[in-house]
Amino acid sequence: MINKKTDSQPIAGLQLLMSDGQWKYVRHYPDHIIVQLGDSMEFLTGVLKALPHRVLEPPEGSKTFEKTRHLLLCSLPPRH
Repeated sequence: MINKKTDSQPIAGLQLLMSDGQWKYVRHYPDHIIVQLGDSMEFLTGVLKALPHRVLEPPEGSKTFEKTRHLLLCSLPPRH
């Protein structure tokens, strides 16, 4: 279940490395979630490329927000 309280948070911290070599913050949109598929889609499709990402300490103004992270790890058996 996805709900506003835990899944739509205006906390800066997630950045993506752009093709020009600059790190850019991922913008927050109310009532949206961010799904970072990354290496999984690159591995499965061979076409879609994963963007390197990082998570930084939140700026001073958003350190008081309650933070929730959800992680789902999926893996495939190795190819033989």
